[in-house]
Amino acid sequence: MSAYALAQTAGVYTYNFTTGANQAYENGADGQKEIATGIWGLFGGDADSDGNIETADKTIWGTMAGTNGYSNSDFDMNSQINNQDKNDILVGNAGAISQVPE
Repeated sequence: MSAYALAQTAGVYTYNFTTGANQAYENGADGQKEIATGIWGLFGGDADSDGNIETADKTIWGTMAGTNGYSNSDFDMNSQINNQDKNDILVGNAGAISQVPE
């Protein structure tokens, strides 16, 4: 969710989340992370989509490890559920949370 209301131009809404942590609703560490110098993105690894990256997500990943296809456990979206998903994304984002306002 964007941190700011969007303006429509010719029937199109555009917004760039990648330019800073303050572009997401949850400003700072809880909203986005710096995935490369000057590039911001969402936290990956929430396999059960409950807003928390925790042990339950690792359990779900474990049941699908070694399979192919895009799924909630394919954290890097390369259609392979493998150790890179766990080690490179899930482990590094453990403890991260996100939420949408009520």
